[in-house]
Amino acid sequence: MGIKPGSFYSLRHTTMSLLKNAGVGDVVARDILGRESEAISRTYTHIEAETKRAALAKLPDVTAR
Repeated sequence: MGIKPGSFYSLRHTTMSLLKNAGVGDVVARDILGRESEAISRTYTHIEAETKRAALAKLPDVTAR
């Protein structure tokens, strides 16, 4: 049983991912979508590779002297 494109659940799934990739915090994104569970939030969130690269770019260079 998959999620049907255009269904209520697919829209919630997409909205959660879009909010998180835009940098919206988990608590705010969950509140917007009416989700109480962090575990369910993680299931519905897919972080894009570019978002991950941008996050890693914020780390300090620990190899610099």
